[in-house]
Amino acid sequence: MGRKIVGIGGIGRGLFFRSHENRILGRNESRMAERLDIRDYCKLHIVFHYIARFVPEGVGTIPCGYIGDDAEGAALLDMMRDAGMDVSGIEVHPSLPTMLSVCLQYPDGSGCNITSSNSACTAIAPEEAARLAGRYGLGAGDYAVALPEVPIEARASFLKAASEAGSCCIASFLASEAEYAMEKRILDDCDIVALNQDETAAFSGMDSISSLEDAADAAERLLRVYPHLRMWLTVGAQGSISADSGGLRFYGTFPMPVASTAGAGDATLGGIIAALAAGLPFQSGTEACRWDGSQKLDSAAEFGALLGGLSVRSMDSIDLSISPDAVVDFINGNGWHHGFARLLKKEER
Repeated sequence: MGRKIVGIGGIGRGLFFRSHENRILGRNESRMAERLDIRDYCKLHIVFHYIARFVPEGVGTIPCGYIGDDAEGAALLDMMRDAGMDVSGIEVHPSLPTMLSVCLQYPDGSGCNITSSNSACTAIAPEEAARLAGRYGLGAGDYAVALPEVPIEARASFLKAASEAGSCCIASFLASEAEYAMEKRILDDCDIVALNQDETAAFSGMDSISSLEDAADAAERLLRVYPHLRMWLTVGAQGSISADSGGLRFYGTFPMPVASTAGAGDATLGGIIAALAAGLPFQSGTEACRWDGSQKLDSAAEFGALLGGLSVRSMDSIDLSISPDAVVDFINGNGWHHGFARLLKKEER
């Protein structure tokens, strides 16, 4: 087997509701909301969909975990296979159902999710997760991806085994998992972490992240403890930053009609991972990224930001219209120069 990207995380479907007001749902509040005809998916599926769509030929894309013995699980398996994933690591659990997520979207396009804790995704045990590194022969040049919606203990074991094997380890976490992750020093086994603003605040010990400057402060705090880390930190509509020991880089958003931001962060992470597997550097210098054609786009962070920015046009958490052809057309239409040839070559097949 050649180079590979192996991951664990949520595999499931979701229901989407739209609130009639932007006010955040209260702890004890009941609210009527409109059920939407939107296709929603869980984290591993979203991230690996974009990896499979853009990763260079010859790099295996292998999601691992459990689905239920039900129609939802069978449909998801077919969809993942059709996207180009190797689904040999996905097994059917005999008793637990496929994961279900419920998303509440606000009129401004932001949203939150509640995900079932008693789904097939919870069945993966730490020992089983650790064995995946050996099962797929993870080593130098490979990537191990650990995402929420499976137990954090299993993700920690998987990351440790993959790190010891020499693979590049990539993870994201929920804000509620920060205390455990820091206590167990899970970030010691991570090479790259991707966090939203609430997660960044929780990991850095800051009260909140409300600006790109706040995110930069948080990155510097984390780098003092984990100088080996590379980070992608998002601050909603304000943009994102990439950070490593070489410095920070700011990324504003480019003009795009926003249908929904659900899945945008996962699309970004999928793009980053695919671009790294194509040999692109994580970030290009420390000058702020400008989407005006004055800079050549040639880093994994830029490619991820591009996919994330495009994905907000879709109400679905996976935008099936984002393909190599569509990205080429968008880049050319804006007159941008890029170094993404290995990621976009599929349009020639």
